[in-house]
Amino acid sequence: GYLLGSNDYSAIELCGLAQVNYFLFGASTMRDYINQSGDPGLLHSAFGAKLIGISLDEMLTRLAAGDKWAKAARQAAKEPNFGFPGGEGAAKLVANSRKAAKGITTCPDGYKHLGIRYCVILGGAKRCSVNRTTEWNGRRTVPLCVECLRVVEHVIKPAYFEQWPEVRD
Repeated sequence: GYLLGSNDYSAIELCGLAQVNYFLFGASTMRDYINQSGDPGLLHSAFGAKLIGISLDEMLTRLAAGDKWAKAARQAAKEPNFGFPGGEGAAKLVANSRKAAKGITTCPDGYKHLGIRYCVILGGAKRCSVNRTTEWNGRRTVPLCVECLRVVEHVIKPAYFEQWPEVRD
């Protein structure tokens, strides 16, 4: 007498955000990417490409070739893509990115950290969490890597709102 159903649509949250922004403001860069490609997951590749300073075409080529840095940048783009529209700040984004389900970040010396480590992937750090803090922007937080916080606040966040300007509105 029961029916268990499940539905999964790729990046449905971002599809909804793109459409709402289009309804409200008459334009949405996210919506344009989705409609042109037919793949909402392309938003992660596009933002990942921006974070490492390459074109989307080059990013897609590198991803297809199995480039580890391109893959790490795409993975690093996911949390901001989902978090910033909901008001997630740097500390929460860094904390949420530490989960094992987010993947593994490999340091230059081969050491592996669980989760996304922005300081290693985008900041050039040799290791994550060398310097930790329990306060960011005047608020208490779990112990977090200062360099990851700086990368998110000063690199990722500005790049995000440049990539998807409608989200700021």
